[in-house]
Amino acid sequence: MNEYKLGKEKDFDHFPVPVEIESQPYYLLKNEFAYLLASRICPHMGYPVETEEGGLVCFLHGWTFDERTGICKEISHERLTTHPVFVRNGELIVWLKTDEKS
Repeated sequence: MNEYKLGKEKDFDHFPVPVEIESQPYYLLKNEFAYLLASRICPHMGYPVETEEGGLVCFLHGWTFDERTGICKEISHERLTTHPVFVRNGELIVWLKTDEKS
């Protein structure tokens, strides 16, 4: 597992935020309880998930994902792959496997 610094917490004022780590696409999400790093790849068929009016959408089949949790709104047992993000000394930190592919 490797530690990745996403930036200072105070520098993020809107969510979801597109983030790339090791050339892999993610979104930084925030809900009332925590920050999450979510894959920008749909769990269904691997199509890119894009933002639309603040929401997260896979345009291949029209799945939408909650912009705070990554949970699919149409099929509640589906979700984007997420990782917990920690705050340390005002910095947002995530731990990922080096060979992780979103």
